[in-house]
Amino acid sequence: MRIFQGSAIIPAFDYLLNNFLPKFLVFSSYQTGTFLYKIKSLYPQLYLMDNSRPQATPNLIQALSLLLIVFLLMLLFSALILMALGVDKATLDNPNGNHLAITIVGSMLLSYSTLFYISNRYLRQCFLKQLNTGLSSFSLAILLGLLTALLVLQLQAWFPAPDSIQTSISQALNSELWAISLVFIGVIIIAPIGEEYLFRGVLFDSLNKKWGLPTATALSSVIFTLFHLFEYHQYWVAWFAVFCLAVMLAILRHTSQSMLNPIAMHATYNATLLIIGSN
Repeated sequence: MRIFQGSAIIPAFDYLLNNFLPKFLVFSSYQTGTFLYKIKSLYPQLYLMDNSRPQATPNLIQALSLLLIVFLLMLLFSALILMALGVDKATLDNPNGNHLAITIVGSMLLSYSTLFYISNRYLRQCFLKQLNTGLSSFSLAILLGLLTALLVLQLQAWFPAPDSIQTSISQALNSELWAISLVFIGVIIIAPIGEEYLFRGVLFDSLNKKWGLPTATALSSVIFTLFHLFEYHQYWVAWFAVFCLAVMLAILRHTSQSMLNPIAMHATYNATLLIIGSN
């Protein structure tokens, strides 16, 4: 039994959630909290708040570790929020849209906030300093996001998705106005900022430092696609679009030397798909 159709939660986690929910949540919460609390003393080479390190840019192992932490935290926070909302096994296959909206946005907000906390040295010394751009570059980023989304929508019209596919976002939009507004905030603001920080920031910088631009662009785009594959693995147009978007975002980040431009393009892309695609 799946937690909800088209969700980003893997079947193995689904099995644990459905069969060992209380013990699993208690154990996961304790282990995650203990890990985050002790990570500085146990793993100073990973904990990016260590001011003794000469560079704020993480190495590849650190970047991949942060990626894994974010992924696991999203699973954990999703489960905790669902439990707090009183969702039980009987309603997992057909969750309430309001509950789903709270779960999606809440898990993203908590996970990326934890990421910013863990990697606050990179946040302060690299990311925040690159939140600047010119008007022409910013306008170009918005235009690229709009055109890319319109092209994807046209591909979806030519090659429709299977009827069996129903993403968690589309389910969350079947809710009350306040919950729909919450989804828009999560998809257009929280997700672009968090994902660009993680993939075109931490991961891209570590790959670029080790292997150069072509490899950094390709590998970060592949990993970004895999991060979204649980939702879209049955629909080639979706994962192909995600990969192409990731390549464009990486190139835009590198050529403009700005994090604000890929965030703007990503946000425009998501907003266009959300507004036009959901109608």
